[in-house]
Amino acid sequence: MDERWTKHSFCEDGDSSDEDYVPFLQIRPGGQDVIEQLQEISMDEAVIDVTMPTFPEEDVSDIPESNKVVSEDDIVGKNASIVYHENLKTLATYLKLPIERCSKINKVTGRACSAGPPFEVNLKSRATGVILEWIKADVINSLKEKDEVVVLGDGRMDSPGHCAQYCTYTTIEQDTRDIVHIVSVDKRETNRNSVIMEKECFIRTMDALLPEIHVTEVVTDAHPQISALLNPERGKYKAQGLKHSLDIWHAAKNLGKKIRRAGTVRDQSDLLPWIKDIVNHFWYCAKQASSEEQFKLKWHALLHHVRNQHTWSTGCCEHEPLGDRIQEKPWIKQGSPAHQALTAIVLDKRWLKDVGKFITFRTTSDLENFQNHILMYAGKRFAYSPPVYRTRTLLAAIDYNSHNRRLPARNRDGHKMYRRYYNKKSKCWSVYALKEKKDYGYIPDLQRAIVRQRMRSGAGLPRRQTLRLDDPRRLGVLAATSPPSTSELVQTHVMRGEGVPQSDR
Repeated sequence: MDERWTKHSFCEDGDSSDEDYVPFLQIRPGGQDVIEQLQEISMDEAVIDVTMPTFPEEDVSDIPESNKVVSEDDIVGKNASIVYHENLKTLATYLKLPIERCSKINKVTGRACSAGPPFEVNLKSRATGVILEWIKADVINSLKEKDEVVVLGDGRMDSPGHCAQYCTYTTIEQDTRDIVHIVSVDKRETNRNSVIMEKECFIRTMDALLPEIHVTEVVTDAHPQISALLNPERGKYKAQGLKHSLDIWHAAKNLGKKIRRAGTVRDQSDLLPWIKDIVNHFWYCAKQASSEEQFKLKWHALLHHVRNQHTWSTGCCEHEPLGDRIQEKPWIKQGSPAHQALTAIVLDKRWLKDVGKFITFRTTSDLENFQNHILMYAGKRFAYSPPVYRTRTLLAAIDYNSHNRRLPARNRDGHKMYRRYYNKKSKCWSVYALKEKKDYGYIPDLQRAIVRQRMRSGAGLPRRQTLRLDDPRRLGVLAATSPPSTSELVQTHVMRGEGVPQSDR
């Protein structure tokens, strides 16, 4: 018995009249010799107060009996809640879900996922419990089930101007906003011509996606070479019947630049106060119009409104009556240089021929955000070898897809958190909603994949790296001519009388 049993204070604390009271009792065996002298009893001799349930015999030969620990990595860093998460994940793979298609609603687009099995299982710890979550296993596999896929693409140069070495072309899906393809082209792969790098990226993207998913519409900026490839009559992909739409964000941005440029001309400064209103009117026309004719009627109304004419023989403005409100910006006089310049921009034939590509009202603004995100992995002030640059852009894409659906961050009261920022061009303050912090939960999976690939290779780390067959460095240096030896350059430098190079002084 425990030593506290003999203490008087311990006995007084208990209530002997309570029927549920059980005295504190601890049995201590008298050592190893005593244990070995104890007799073993069988199950028939044991006293069991509960009825043992009987289970039906089932074939569970496919389920592993246990996961053996063969190395320290099998248990180190593994989260456990009574059982290891790996065991729960294995058990979850044998569950038959009562759904044939994923019905999860995308909080961004409001549409159901509709992806089919197999689903990937995610496990999240919540105190002493574990939450199992079944998700979409692969972006491309889920898109194979869709009859119509709309993709948005845009290119990014690693440095401005004609000195760019790499062009990265990223493609996302319209509904999910997930990155479905990313490709990088080295300048040497286009005969050292940086002008056609984006075109080459687009060709590689389409050649990779078209055999996998049913692409029906492609949204890009107004790149003339890509527009030629998507020409329905003479383009490279005319047989696929792809619809080409132009990014409304780029179009509005270019329209604002044209008006701002025209407003800087003498006697045309009256256009500058109207830039924001004209761009907003373009957005309105592209969103409301369902045909080219409707777009043109709404768009031409701009020439009447800016000179305070809201009703004319063929139509009228769609806004409410202005009444006696004070006009903050001056009206543009008909026939003035400013009105003539605006008329030339609004009625530009080259501009109006692409109206059909605007009324779909597509935007690639998310691609702009991702291209800024690439700077975290591949800054423009640093030089990278082709494999390193390609890997860094892929890591940026994995980061983007993994955190694409983060929920807005909230404070303790449950309200959304915002942060203000200042726009230098518009000279206005604005706010944007903060999102939840990133967890980077995919990094352990990447580490496992890297180690697994190295272990399967059967070879150690090579001291000298061998170039892959598709490595652009096999095509030579970036310069148009092969470089001479350093000693020859030094000798030529000295013979010219320029002396020792500055760095050696």
